[in-house]
Amino acid sequence: MAELLAHHLEIVPDARDVFLRRARAEPSVVRSASSQQSAPVSPLHVPVPLTPLIGRATEVAALWGYLTRPDIRLVTLVGPPGVGKTRLSIQVASEVGERFPDGVWFVALAAVRESDLVVPAIARVLGLTEAGTQPLAERLQTALRSKRALLVLDNLEQVVAAAPQITALLAACGQVKVLVTSRVPLHAYGEHEYLVEPFAIPDWLSAVTPERLIEFEAVRLFVARVQAFKPQFALTVDTGPAIAEVCVRLSGLPLAIELAAARIRQFTPNALVAQLRGDTLFPLLSTGPRDLPARQQTLHNAITWSYNLLDPAQQRLFRHLGVFVGGWTLAAATAVCAPASVDTLNALGDHQLIRQEVDDQPGSRGTMLEMIREYALAELTARHEYGALAQAHATYFLQLAEAVDDKSEPAWLIQMEQEHDNLRAALRWALAYDAHKIGLRLCAGLQWFWESHGHWIEGRQWTEIILAAAADAAPQHRMKALRCIAEFAWKQGDYVQAGRRFTEALTLAEALQDTRTIVYTTMLLGKIALDQGNLAAAAALLHKSVAVCQVLGEEVPAPRMHLGELALMTGAYAQARQILEETLALCEATGELFMAAATLRWLGETLLAQGDHQGARKLLREGVARSRSTGHQRVLVFTLTVFAGAVVSRPHPQADDVCAAARIWGAVEVVREDIGMFVPAANQTRFDQAIAYARTQISAEAWAAAWEQGRALSLEQATTLALDLPTADV
Repeated sequence: MAELLAHHLEIVPDARDVFLRRARAEPSVVRSASSQQSAPVSPLHVPVPLTPLIGRATEVAALWGYLTRPDIRLVTLVGPPGVGKTRLSIQVASEVGERFPDGVWFVALAAVRESDLVVPAIARVLGLTEAGTQPLAERLQTALRSKRALLVLDNLEQVVAAAPQITALLAACGQVKVLVTSRVPLHAYGEHEYLVEPFAIPDWLSAVTPERLIEFEAVRLFVARVQAFKPQFALTVDTGPAIAEVCVRLSGLPLAIELAAARIRQFTPNALVAQLRGDTLFPLLSTGPRDLPARQQTLHNAITWSYNLLDPAQQRLFRHLGVFVGGWTLAAATAVCAPASVDTLNALGDHQLIRQEVDDQPGSRGTMLEMIREYALAELTARHEYGALAQAHATYFLQLAEAVDDKSEPAWLIQMEQEHDNLRAALRWALAYDAHKIGLRLCAGLQWFWESHGHWIEGRQWTEIILAAAADAAPQHRMKALRCIAEFAWKQGDYVQAGRRFTEALTLAEALQDTRTIVYTTMLLGKIALDQGNLAAAAALLHKSVAVCQVLGEEVPAPRMHLGELALMTGAYAQARQILEETLALCEATGELFMAAATLRWLGETLLAQGDHQGARKLLREGVARSRSTGHQRVLVFTLTVFAGAVVSRPHPQADDVCAAARIWGAVEVVREDIGMFVPAANQTRFDQAIAYARTQISAEAWAAAWEQGRALSLEQATTLALDLPTADV
């Protein structure tokens, strides 16, 4: 890694040894004999940190490389408030000092408000005073013209208009280099920007060990700062998850982590997490070390510093963007926060208040660190702008949810997943502000997304809560909500609730003469009867659903598919195959990709029942591929389950095939657990029979190992594994 970094940064040969030692985090840097004789020790005029730098080895090594390249003279560290730009610049300046025999000079500019005062501030640090008639800028150039020196200009963001003065100084002094810290780039000729990111953060939801957690710089910083006043504090199995969650909730921002660590004087790690979950962040992180500048004493002050540098239009857009949760697209920002020009967004990006990719692609997104978003939201509320913005936000995402006719369109499903946090925020607003019509419409619009991507529990809960609050809901909105709740209840095996809600929805549909809803609710009541083994009731309801379709003059594949399933369950395999093949042809003719994928699953099961194992595997493999393309988790899980059974269905299957099937079954078991997916008894019996047969084909140890390996796979990985398996007999 160090060698590659040195190569890509084009480190000059005489600096390469020093760079590599630093990049490898070796304890000392040994100069060559020639450098010991010729290079005097550089005078360092930089602050001496009271605590060691935690992490940032990669950043220090990269910046060392920049500052030792002869073609790079101006480097700007940019990053959001509280990310540690100043601390990093001090560390780099201290370590690179030997490359600048005429001195490394740290110039604090936080208190400077006029760009014309930047040169005097630099001169003052170098010991120059204003005297005589020669302009101070010229005197500074004269003093540095023959020097090999490094100037560290800290906090230049409020006086970036001084950039021409800095580049003029560099042009006149060929061996001087400048390292700048700023929340905005200078946009100066020859400038090299280096983005200082927040620390990488762990996933507190995962089962991680203290040994794994301590690898994260955010966790190391938290522990080190606590141990400064509580030496006995330790990262353990008990404290680790809470510490990890603190770091995640604070977005890995060093200043916020240090402020939170100080609160361990009053709270245990678990209590601190509870505070972060329940309160806004700023009151909790309100007190920093008294010897720090005011802008660094609290996170609020740090962000205020940046906010005050914006012009009124930029401040307005910044506040308004706080209404988004989880980011925004350019289209969303323009619709909700109009006018939201690209130039203004770029300005906010320059100030490190947002992160964004502005281009013509609809999926490009802007984001805010959560603490910065909370600040923007507080400003929005203080100016009494939240209500109108939140309504515009909810309206926009309602339109987005209702915009697509074909909800099985994969691009739409992906977009909804990207906007899931915004959609939740819109639902919360609708519930809190009695906007039940918007809330119920949004639930209806999101039903397919929730269903396809496995958000069943959440979708059912949202719909039930909003429906219960909407006593005056219009019949058509109530009908759609009832159907939504019923479908999730059915998929979770709650047949009593599903049947009751479907019946209520059917009554409303009949009163409204909504024939399409009559078709589907009747069909799904039949499907519930089928799942429970009540075949006579299932047949009556499914045939009634088909009859209503004929009244409509439409051929709807779903009821016919379930009639094929009914024939399969009664052992009428030839009839089932005929019905399902006709249904598949209808799906192809009408372009219903989701129903085609679902039908392939049942047709594959029918061929298996008829003993056509190879034909079943081919159809089921196609069903897996189509299910993946639609993004519908439930159909994909069922099809993968049946396909794995088909892979091992022939006599004496190969051990590799059995292990692959076990991995697939293990993976889908995890998905079923995660989304609360219920498997009807008749289906479960067939699945259990296939699994029981497969277990007899390999040793118990091999089976257990393959199953556990499968449980570690994602659904996408299990799908790829299935599609890579051969379908022909060997």
